[in-house]
Amino acid sequence: MPKTVEVPEPALQAAAAVAIEDDDVETFVEAEAPRRRAGGRGWVGWAALVLIIAAISGGGYFARYKIVALWPPAATLYALLDPGMARVNALGIELRDVTAKFSTEDDTQVLLVSGKITSISDVVRTIPRIRINLLDKDEKEIFYWTFSVEKTELEPRASVPFSTRLANPPAKIAGLEATFVADASPAGGGTD
Repeated sequence: MPKTVEVPEPALQAAAAVAIEDDDVETFVEAEAPRRRAGGRGWVGWAALVLIIAAISGGGYFARYKIVALWPPAATLYALLDPGMARVNALGIELRDVTAKFSTEDDTQVLLVSGKITSISDVVRTIPRIRINLLDKDEKEIFYWTFSVEKTELEPRASVPFSTRLANPPAKIAGLEATFVADASPAGGGTD
């Protein structure tokens, strides 16, 4: 059978007095102030997270050529993120200042294509074959040829000129396109 214990009246009053002191507003505010100040440091963590994300993003942007050179499928990711980056160059070299001129030599019409190959890399790069595509007014290929430059490697940030000639080019040329050729492509020319 449970026992009942009676609490004397002064003990109840003491318990009530303690409860009233703990509910005192000033004591509550002073007790909560350090907790609020400690919680105010949370912005430092968020600021650090933002800085880390910015550093990774900036590194990914400024090192995009190196990233694509190490992992070519990253070019697709860059193209998705920014269509202007669609042509991130995994080769580390570019064709620049490509021009075409017609001339006549010994009663034969000749198309002279020239330009320069420029390294955009910090390491030595191998120069692949170059393909010249002749295009009609609808930008359809009507003829192509490939050639190699004398130099096979290009130093970092250097340039080398190139030129190639085609005797008796097709009459309906409206433009041309110059690109690098994969190593497995055969040399020569013709139509596809």
